[in-house]
Amino acid sequence: MKRPKLAVLIAVRQWSDRLQGKALVDICGRPLLAHLLDRFRLDSDRVTDVVVATSNKPEDDGIADLCEREETICYRSPASSEGDVTRLLDEALEAYAPDADYVLRGMGDCPFLEAPIICDWMTDVLTKRNADVVWVGLPDEPWPIYGARESPWSRHTWDECAARSSGSQMLHPGAYIYDHLQDYHVVHTQPLREEYYRPYRLELDTPDDLRVVRAIYEGLWTGPGHIISMLDAIRWLDANPEVAVINAEVELKSITLPDWRRRGIKWACQECGSNRMYAEAIRRGALVTVCDRCGERRRFVETKEYQR
Repeated sequence: MKRPKLAVLIAVRQWSDRLQGKALVDICGRPLLAHLLDRFRLDSDRVTDVVVATSNKPEDDGIADLCEREETICYRSPASSEGDVTRLLDEALEAYAPDADYVLRGMGDCPFLEAPIICDWMTDVLTKRNADVVWVGLPDEPWPIYGARESPWSRHTWDECAARSSGSQMLHPGAYIYDHLQDYHVVHTQPLREEYYRPYRLELDTPDDLRVVRAIYEGLWTGPGHIISMLDAIRWLDANPEVAVINAEVELKSITLPDWRRRGIKWACQECGSNRMYAEAIRRGALVTVCDRCGERRRFVETKEYQR
């Protein structure tokens, strides 16, 4: 059986309004981006291509230099300077991984990204179900921690995203997909193990975030080639609550909240007319779930508007 190809696209730049130069910030003697590349290269069995995408501005020359040292492809384009990160990633994909079956946006601010989950397990789920997106849990359930909840997308889903994104969707790759989830085959899985729902902040966007990340690495990292699993990072914070509180109050800059009710979609049971928004699978034009009135797994149909 042919192995599906998963392309990881990482959009990074040196400019940031909350933490300048974070892509190359030093963490135990190794740049953040290098640690992230290690996670995809050493902690995943499914990733076939990793492409770093950045601008052609002189300030991002350091990113290109690091990629050369790490023997990683770096695509440089002026698109990022125009606020069109979606186009930047699509150009990188077409240039260096045009035959990819799945696409994952590799978050450049996620030093503890759980590659075995979002790269390997989720790609297997998409392949087995011939699906477009994986969603952990049901729409109304809490999200797992950042870096364990993101999903790869099928190639045709990404192609539609790249072609149809507009406005803020161009700045946030994948936002178009989450704004139109009802149009795709979404597989809802069981929740992850409970540790992944700890209220910790494991992204790197502020000086306080950097203090936390450095503390975890100083406590756990043994040197080049060692990957700190997200579970180990979470357990370390469990044991060091004084570190966990350092960035607990950092305000979220932005968040994508895929919630079908907020998107104005009403789903009605085809048998009895009841509308319930707990989804098990969403395919194009159809929602399949257990009806709270019938008590059976039914096909729901989309109606004109959702009424709370």
